[in-house]
Amino acid sequence: MFKFFRSAGERFPGARLIVLTREREAALRSLRGSGLSAERVTVASVEPAEVPGWLSQAHAGLAFYRPGFSRRGTCPTKIGEYLAMGLPVVVNRGVGDVEDLIGASGAGVVLPECSPAAYDRALDGLERLWADPALPARCRQVAESICSLALGVERYGAIYRRLEQVPT
Repeated sequence: MFKFFRSAGERFPGARLIVLTREREAALRSLRGSGLSAERVTVASVEPAEVPGWLSQAHAGLAFYRPGFSRRGTCPTKIGEYLAMGLPVVVNRGVGDVEDLIGASGAGVVLPECSPAAYDRALDGLERLWADPALPARCRQVAESICSLALGVERYGAIYRRLEQVPT
């Protein structure tokens, strides 16, 4: 994430990174090792109710995870939070179905790999998305149609009803 932000900062000199985490000290250690200026990065641990206020300051959300077998079944909550706030999301490939969710919906960009060239292409994609005045509404629509609590409850209910019908 810090490497991606370094590329973003070169393109957008006024860019700032906000890192919201429960692991504040670990994030600060990583920041110190990144070579980034601490003045351009805010690391905070906040209560869930405070997250929308912080996100209202953002222009995009970042959701980078180490791909792996266990990540194939992951759909990070923060992606839904970003989308619900009308923010496009930059995600890496190999995490749950986020590649399909984000890439196909036009609600963000997918990094095929973590490399300077991929970061530049992702930033090009973000610039194209930001030029579209319909972007915030599209991001919120994706959140409502795919990530909503009501939809999750409905889908889990359907799974449990099917399981009840499985002979034991």
